Amino acid sequence: MAKRIGLVGCGRWGLNHYQTLQRLREEGLVSFLAVCDIKPEATANLNADAVYHDAALMMAKERLDAVALVTPPATHLGLLKEALAVGLPVLLEKPLSDRHEESAIALANLPSDAVVVVGYLLRHHPGLHRVKSLLEEDVLGALHGIRYVRRTQRAKPPGATPLTTLAVHGLDLTSWLLDKPLNSLQTVLFEVDDRSARIAFDAPTEGQSASIDVAWQSDEEIRSVVVEGKNRQATLDFGANTLSISALQKDLQTSLVERFHGEPLLEEWRFFLRRIDAGEGSVYPPAVSLDDLGSWLGRHDGR
Repeated sequence: MAKRIGLVGCGRWGLNHYQTLQRLREEGLVSFLAVCDIKPEATANLNADAVYHDAALMMAKERLDAVALVTPPATHLGLLKEALAVGLPVLLEKPLSDRHEESAIALANLPSDAVVVVGYLLRHHPGLHRVKSLLEEDVLGALHGIRYVRRTQRAKPPGATPLTTLAVHGLDLTSWLLDKPLNSLQTVLFEVDDRSARIAFDAPTEGQSASIDVAWQSDEEIRSVVVEGKNRQATLDFGANTLSISALQKDLQTSLVERFHGEPLLEEWRFFLRRIDAGEGSVYPPAVSLDDLGSWLGRHDGR
């Protein structure tokens, strides 16, 4: 059944959600769209069924099936509480919050029937699902290392930090692909300034490592995840949506390239809508993973 959706936050990334919701409307998965932003100019030219500048009023007045919160991290927990209080499933942009101790309390007190998806977008990239299956099927061999690079020529957005805006995707992927809590790894490098971050982890008993390199105002655009196994290496360019698989041993088949056409944000929304249709309480990433990431951030980002 098509859903009635409320979108809170119509800034740069919120407009990407808006455009995705318009596509879902064309597919018959969305029947009604209400948009909300505290700045009237942000919603002035949007084609929506209802327009608001107060999220609480929108959630109280409209008969919604779900709400997306695409607002600054400092607002997340308050808006999440308001949405859950009226029983709405929530798609919440990452990170869960910039107040990590409060995030842990919020996770521990989620209603049992709550549906919450936090927007760790790359978990929904078809190329990373392919990498995950290559690991599970032992095509790459034993996992040795992960390298995440996101360097952008864009200027740093006001109020953003490289750790919770750029590096956080790499942190989530590190835990997801290694299948280990961040807090179980040794943080062997941590260099963060106003516009960049370099982080490295070791899991010495398993012979595994991970590195994250992110920056704004870079000389070039780089969006890559490199996963090195004992036998093969998989390199995903998630800007070009190409996955290169190369052999690391001479007796194995050499490289091949796969291309993907799925859009991660669209796939994230489809995932969220399926979670709503399931009619059961669920949190994704799992609450234990969100708590682990929040705990690690709480010890490292100075908040």
